[in-house]
Amino acid sequence: MRKLKVLHLLSNYRLTGASEPTLTLVGSLKQQGHEVYLGCPEARGSTALIARSLGLEPQNKLCLNPKAPLAFLQDFQRLQKFIRKHKPDIIHTHLSHDHWLGAIAAATSSLPIKIVRTIHNTARQRYDPLQKNLFRKLTDFTIVLSERGRDKIAPNLGLVSEKIAAIYGAVNTGKYHPGLDGNVTRQRFGIGAEAKVIGLVSHLHPDRGHRQALAAFREIRKVIPKAKLAFLGETDSWFYKQLRQQVQELGLDREALFIVDSKYDEWPYEIAMLDVALYLAPGSEDSARAVLEVMALGKPVAAVNVGVIPEVITDRENGLIIEDIQPETIAQAVCSVLSQPGLAQNLGKSARKTVTEKFN
Repeated sequence: MRKLKVLHLLSNYRLTGASEPTLTLVGSLKQQGHEVYLGCPEARGSTALIARSLGLEPQNKLCLNPKAPLAFLQDFQRLQKFIRKHKPDIIHTHLSHDHWLGAIAAATSSLPIKIVRTIHNTARQRYDPLQKNLFRKLTDFTIVLSERGRDKIAPNLGLVSEKIAAIYGAVNTGKYHPGLDGNVTRQRFGIGAEAKVIGLVSHLHPDRGHRQALAAFREIRKVIPKAKLAFLGETDSWFYKQLRQQVQELGLDREALFIVDSKYDEWPYEIAMLDVALYLAPGSEDSARAVLEVMALGKPVAAVNVGVIPEVITDRENGLIIEDIQPETIAQAVCSVLSQPGLAQNLGKSARKTVTEKFN
């Protein structure tokens, strides 16, 4: 196998959206013996911190700040110097800011550098003439994270089939596996073994279904009195405050808990305490990574029928697909799983098998 020189550009300082899968990809390429470099924001950056913990040293001379036009010019000059020194075969870009920067730098160099773009979120992709020219004239290959995404992106950007492919997201099945003990997290939050824990694994944001999950939880408790609801993810402080206030007003302080802004190595164990997980809206990354992680742990998932979900979950075989996020729909799906241990176990086993075979 030919060893490649690859530079990844990622203008995201938070470990959300495109960051985690990018770090996984960079680390895997490095393990395979390729010469891999990573450009990501340094300031305030959990992405840079986690990269270092994984043995990946970011190119800290690159600012990669989409909100600073002058920094773009500085980054362009620095990237040109990097190209002259390291002569990369590929510049793999992950967000629009990185794409423009990498594509222009490569086009103005005298080297045959290939530009690859992964579109992590097709909902945010624009289709104006400038974008079409960027993809068609300055980009060698485009990656999306689902077949549905490819069917949307290709015609809108005018890309021929040879220049775009759907490559699904993946999860580390050695890090996320059914053998993880979720009791550590349960004990930390005072949750007994008899409690059934429902988890919404998502960034705490108004459009991710948290309010609907909370409304559904009130109905679920009528059927399963010992149920608990856990919100797991990073926070937007103002919405986090509003949601906590709503929980208090409903008198659910002891039944609904928040597990937020966790450490990187704690995350798998926190998901492992769940009996069933909810996915109620697409996040900032099209692979539905949270769903794959839960499935890798051998846990059942009830997910709304959006994005990549029908390409990952077959209803009542390796999870449940729900058609809307009305509270009664959510409650019915959750109760059907929690009231039938055999169903939950079978869904979990099939979910683990699916991830091991297709999304590893």
